[in-house]
Amino acid sequence: MDKEQVIADLQPFLAQSIRQGRPLELMGLEKQFPGFYDPGYVVQLVAPWSAALSYKQTMDIVVDLLWETTTEAKRQGVSSLDVRPRREDFEPSYAGQEQA
Repeated sequence: MDKEQVIADLQPFLAQSIRQGRPLELMGLEKQFPGFYDPGYVVQLVAPWSAALSYKQTMDIVVDLLWETTTEAKRQGVSSLDVRPRREDFEPSYAGQEQA
């Protein structure tokens, strides 16, 4: 799956998050298993509002929004979601990892 296409496919999802008052920032995309198997990308998202919620509450909101704003075909480029409240919560990628 092409990284640029995945980013384009996620734009309605990101835009709707802003409209709903729960903005998500795309921090990066990383291959799930670089060099081995290509099930899609880990989508790294910053959600400042998530600091006040449990992980389950956060993921319920984010997954529901993803399903509302994308088709199954567009979600095929996403292998998992990594949602954190602050940019600083993401570690720098190690050599060989792709970032958005």
